[in-house]
Amino acid sequence: MAALHDNQWAAIRTAWEFDPDEPSYNVAATRAGEKFHFVPPAKSSIDARAKRENWTRSGNLNGINAAAQRKADTQMNASAKDAGKANTAREGTVDVRAGMLVQHRGEWMPITTMVKEVIDNRDSNPVGAFSKAKLAKAAAETLKIKQDGERRAWGMDETQEIDISAMTDAELDAVLKSKTRKH
Repeated sequence: MAALHDNQWAAIRTAWEFDPDEPSYNVAATRAGEKFHFVPPAKSSIDARAKRENWTRSGNLNGINAAAQRKADTQMNASAKDAGKANTAREGTVDVRAGMLVQHRGEWMPITTMVKEVIDNRDSNPVGAFSKAKLAKAAAETLKIKQDGERRAWGMDETQEIDISAMTDAELDAVLKSKTRKH
């Protein structure tokens, strides 16, 4: 394999140091290689260069939060993995949140049914419709509080504001690349 140019090494380093999902050396090299059309070096080569050049992660809070979410998901799903379900950390994270979204959507069905009944009966039984509307409202508010808490606990609605005024050009470029990368 031909030696990499300095700009290719810089692309690998930038991906490793600044990508929000904090990729491994191999993943960072693969991403940089795909983007800039070069064959990534072996992990041992990257590891040696990273140590020699003292590569350090940016400490991006989004990356740290994402890693914590994956770790929590792995611990929560240990029994599923013990049962033989092979899954990467990212797939497990996506599966857990997809399951939560399916549950949340299903929980709104009874409230939607109550609202439809209120509308259907508003002329024939206005007192009953009003009572059912109050029940639907209370149920919806309770469900919203419950689901908001679950979404926070599972890190599903977290967003971080980024202060770009203090970022270097390399950090800005890494943020842009992470937003445009196809998953």
